[in-house]
Amino acid sequence: MGLRVHPGVSGSDSPFRVPAKVPVSWSLSVPLATEGRGATVSWSDVEVSRFIARVPGGLQRSLVEPGTRAAGPVKTEFSRRGPALVSGCVETKPAGPRRADVSTTYCAKTLLSVDGGETGFAPVDLTGKIGSAAELRPLISPLTAKRGADMPTFCYIGHEKHPDTEVVVHRPDGSTQTLRTNANRVVNIRLDQVGPWRVSCERRVDGRRYVADLFFELPDNGVL
Repeated sequence: MGLRVHPGVSGSDSPFRVPAKVPVSWSLSVPLATEGRGATVSWSDVEVSRFIARVPGGLQRSLVEPGTRAAGPVKTEFSRRGPALVSGCVETKPAGPRRADVSTTYCAKTLLSVDGGETGFAPVDLTGKIGSAAELRPLISPLTAKRGADMPTFCYIGHEKHPDTEVVVHRPDGSTQTLRTNANRVVNIRLDQVGPWRVSCERRVDGRRYVADLFFELPDNGVL
């Protein structure tokens, strides 16, 4: 179980579609460093190393100052129509002195569609690397893919791609599939259902645990 970075929007019928020019309050849920208890922590219990939004036109802004502890939900709004991206990375706060071998870095990326707002701007690059310590990078945009398409995806752990890394796919119907990155450090995910998806990968490198999550909704764009 990794980080969830997700919006709460009044009046929206999907957490992956947000109206333009309406403040969005972003929530965080992440397990405690002591795994397996199913508990969550708030923004103030973690150190934020990266929290950004990308919008059409190539604009990127930081929503939380890196290296600080956020005091509560983070709010932002989008003024431009089209795909957008919000990504965050946090570190859990160890109970004792900070040591790399007890720290976990959680990173999550959420792909959105902004309805309404200004038009005429270059689209957001949803397939490029954004530079997080742990990151799932799809090589096609799932927001424009058709049902049945394969989505090749890189999993970066400690800023590097690794072969034989476990990737867990959570489908809209609640089923899961466990895959592994191949020798080319890529995993192919069959987008066979319309609806909300979650993709996760995890690996320990040099004693530090990294967890990456990708959230998106596959629209009904037809069948491949």
